[in-house]
Formats: sequence, C-alpha cells, structure tokens
Amino acid sequence: MTTPKRPQRQQLPTEAAEPGARTRARMVDVAKATGVSTVSVSNALSGAPGVSQETRARILEAAAALGFRPNQIASSLRRGQSKVFGLMVPDVSNPFSSELAAGVLRAAAAHDFAVFVSQSNPGEPRGESLGFLLDHQVAGLVISSLAEADRSLLGQLLEHEIPVVQLIRQASDGVTDFAGIDDAAAAREVVGHLVGLGHRNITVAIGPLSSTAQRDRLLGFREGLRDAGLDLADDCVVVGELTREGGYLAAESICERFPGLPDAVVCGNDMMAIGVIDALIDRGLRVPEDVAVTGFDDVSLASSRLVGLTTVRVPRRRLGAAAIGALISRIENPSSPLQTLLLPHTLMVRRTCGNSTWQSSRRSSNDSPG
Repeated sequence: MTTPKRPQRQQLPTEAAEPGARTRARMVDVAKATGVSTVSVSNALSGAPGVSQETRARILEAAAALGFRPNQIASSLRRGQSKVFGLMVPDVSNPFSSELAAGVLRAAAAHDFAVFVSQSNPGEPRGESLGFLLDHQVAGLVISSLAEADRSLLGQLLEHEIPVVQLIRQASDGVTDFAGIDDAAAAREVVGHLVGLGHRNITVAIGPLSSTAQRDRLLGFREGLRDAGLDLADDCVVVGELTREGGYLAAESICERFPGLPDAVVCGNDMMAIGVIDALIDRGLRVPEDVAVTGFDDVSLASSRLVGLTTVRVPRRRLGAAAIGALISRIENPSSPLQTLLLPHTLMVRRTCGNSTWQSSRRSSNDSPG
C-alpha cells in the first residue's frame, strides 16, 4: 500500500474543504506546537519510554488542543500487531527511486507487510517526511534519502529504539543495518573498462557529495584512473543535481572548460548521463564517436535501443528484499549484531562507451532490474 506524495500547503485548493471543515491535525503539528521532535511525540502518545513526564503532559495537552487523534494503526502497534513499514526515498520522479520503492514494496508484501512511502524533496527538511511516516506509527523504517547532515535525525530514531535500515546511502555508517553495493568498486570497474577501450582523458559529472553513494562513486572513479596511471584534476569534476537537467548543465560546463573535449564522461547516475548525452547531441557531437558516456544504476531506459547506455546495474529488487529482511530481523532480534549487506553489481556494457561489439537489442530477461 502506497500513499501519494502530500502536496505543499500552498498548493492545496481552498475550495477542496467544505465550509467550516477542520483540517486534520498531524503528528508534525503537535511537534511544532510543543517544540519537540516527531519521534518524541510518537513516544509520548504511545506510552513508550524516553520522554519525561513533564514533556509527555505538554505533548498530550497540545494534541488534545489541536484535535490530533492517533489512527487505528497506532492502536494495533500498541498491541504489538503493526504490519506497516515506512519507506523514505528521494525524488520519485527519478526512475531509480521508483524502481527501488517497487522492490521494497514487493518484498514487504511477501512478508504480509504494507508500506507507506514518503518522498523527501530536495531542500526540504527530512523531519517533515519522517513525521508523515511516524504519523502512521510504522513498525520500522527503510530510508534511502539521508545525507550526513541528517545524523542527528537518525540519532533520534535510534535513541527511541525505532528499527531503521539505511538503503543505498547512509547518514552515518556502523549505527544501523545497511543494504547497498560497493559503489567505489563499481566505479573503478567503469573506469577500468573505459581505459581498456583506449579512453584516457576522462571527466566526471557527479551528484551532490552530501550523498555517501555519490562520494564513494567519485572516490572509485579517482582510484580507477590512478590504477591506470592517470590523474583526475579537480577541474575535471563537475558536481550537479542527479537529474537529466543536472546532467545537461554539467555537460555544458565540461564543454566550456575543455574546448578540446574529453574522451569520456562518467556520470553519478543514469539520469545525469542521459542529460549529458542530450547536451552533447545539441552541440552537434556524436556519442560515443566523439565522446563516450557512462551512467550508474541501470534504470529501465538505459537499455533502450535509442540509448544503449553503458552503466552499472544496481539490483533494486534484491536490495529491497535485503532491506526488508534486515528490518524484520532487527525487529525480532533488537540486540543482534548490525548487518552490512553489500550485493553484487554488474557492469552493463552497451553502445555509449564506444564498445564496437555491442549489439542494439530489446531488453531481454538478462536485463531485468535484479
């Protein structure tokens, strides 16, 4: 079960509510009114430890004043019967995020769990998205959108003993279970393949380095070049958004910095790579004849006959299953050792790297998202 993205308040049409109707108070409203976190509100309302009597009384008073009513899921959780997980992902318009969410939902359903999905929009406080999930009193959380700046938020969840599995990237390592891939090793493999094809002048279009996954990929690109006796100068790295537009702007910057053009551009994800390809074509350049391009993730569009993107396949389905399995294990055995689950990646060699043996073909069974 998924819940659509909640609109921004200013986008809510005023005519949607009947005259005199009252907007339902949320847990985040109680948190704002009392100056505490949504985690503290959740614990105060459910009777869980970790909240002082004074704070609990203040929260209960504010909840009553606002008309906040915990839902039926909260009641089932207090009886130890909650069968709902929360999933927090970044921009769901990115195909990788939606495909990753589908893997988590499929795995949860196999264990008879429903999943509420919350999107953390770029630039918005993560606490707002987290509050939406805590409103539904989820039994545990799978989070794939945390950055290092969110360490305190993660610490609050752990302090209140809310089971958490970090997926793909981490706000802090060694504090929760984690499921992902070895991003640095995969990036080294990409560069090694390009060097093997004769490419030497390689530049990087990478996503925000607040993401540990992007930072590890950049590290792997550097190490791969170093292993080949090549250097990656700082001005050969362009940081942008992990979107098609971000890739387009990165390619524009690369072309302006290097009039002679690089041999190849390696990208932090597939959507950036597609944006890079768009920008190169708009400049009258050919991919891969003039500039080779690689991506990362292997979204469904990557294997299109029109794109043929060389990329790293991240096994979304298996990662979803691994994350849900780790979360259930954590709930059943709270004191068990933390798990770091690194699943195997696959280098998908296609047209855009300049591989002459690649044959354009439709997606086959071997091209499933894993």
